Amino acid sequence: MQAVKDNCTLRVVASLEIRSGPLTGRTIELKDEVVIGRENADLTIDDAEISRRHAVVRSVVGAVEVEDLGSSNGTFVDEQRIDAPTRVGGGAKIRLGATVLEVTGVLPVQATRVSEVADPQVTRARPIVDPQVTKARSIVDPQVTRARATVDPQVTRARPIAQPQTVDPGRAPAEVAAAASVPAPSTRAPAAPAAAPGSARNVSLVVGEFVPPTARRSRGLASRSWVPTVLSFGTAVLTAIALVIYFAAQ
Repeated sequence: MQAVKDNCTLRVVASLEIRSGPLTGRTIELKDEVVIGRENADLTIDDAEISRRHAVVRSVVGAVEVEDLGSSNGTFVDEQRIDAPTRVGGGAKIRLGATVLEVTGVLPVQATRVSEVADPQVTRARPIVDPQVTKARSIVDPQVTRARATVDPQVTRARPIAQPQTVDPGRAPAEVAAAASVPAPSTRAPAAPAAAPGSARNVSLVVGEFVPPTARRSRGLASRSWVPTVLSFGTAVLTAIALVIYFAAQ
């Protein structure tokens, strides 16, 4: 174990002692990091089983970190091949090809992958979620939100209002019912039949059968019911005579 005084602070420096291989007996201090390889390395070892840049060993607080740099034959810590940066302590043996290096100057620790060290961002305290945000919500009744059938517009469209019939309050109920049952007489003259060619013209008039009203007025009105009847019949007769004279003159 070697101690280095740096700015009035006593700092322990880890070392690598080569136990076997071409450089057996040599000691390397780990002030920062050391790249080990066959060519272009901080520690060059003439070993055919070692890659040009085989591995890097760096000093960390209270331990040593070993990382393989994608070598062909791999890097071993205590005869266990590593595939990620691994932290080791005093007494650990690092093998690269036929060369074995022993870690000294630090306390013994169990070899641990750096990826297994807990990330401080993962273990840091998280704010507590507001319970009002995460509490359970009531489920909406599906009967409330389900689709409703559309009402047929033909059913709900506006209908015309029937015109009420006006009734004379002075007329008796029986007379009103009789007048409603008797059809109104037509004032249009019927068309005359066409005469055959070469024959005398026959003029005839078809007059419908007169049906006098059956209802009788009460309270002294019976004496007045024949006057409209005579007038209507006389009008019909005069109209028929006029038509006969008209067609005869043609």
